[in-house]
Amino acid sequence: MNPPLLPFQKPWIPEILSWVSSPRNLVLWSGNTFQKGFTKAHFLRHLDRIDLSAMAQLDPQKKLLCYGEVVRMSASRCSFCRIIVRPDSRGLGLGKAFCLNLLDWCLQKRGYTEVILNTLENNQKALRCYQSIGFSIASRKKKARMVDGIKQDLIQLHYRKN
Repeated sequence: MNPPLLPFQKPWIPEILSWVSSPRNLVLWSGNTFQKGFTKAHFLRHLDRIDLSAMAQLDPQKKLLCYGEVVRMSASRCSFCRIIVRPDSRGLGLGKAFCLNLLDWCLQKRGYTEVILNTLENNQKALRCYQSIGFSIASRKKKARMVDGIKQDLIQLHYRKN
């Protein structure tokens, strides 16, 4: 059974902080969002954005399993940002299920008709996941992000409700 989608709660912040264990992981997960540091205080300020809906799923033991953000761009368009699955639960299809729930929430509950998201070209697992649920590559920004001292292409993906 797929866990329900829930609004993210601030007591879960330490768990998210523990999932992002290196500068490389931080760039892969958040791009340029936390350039001034990834701390509880910075994350709390980030969550206060009025255009941001932070969502989560819990495992059967009520531990945080998945986290993701929906950023409102207009009445009909939003962006998925900072999607992450608990490290010990990756590779099980949970990210795909979470993204499908998030997509359904955006389209059915929020009335969005377009969703975009970004991922790095070298993050092939994420790219395959997003494409498997209906996202298509919309654009590529050459050498847009520095990861491990190497500039990586940023891939923007697009989903449009039929």
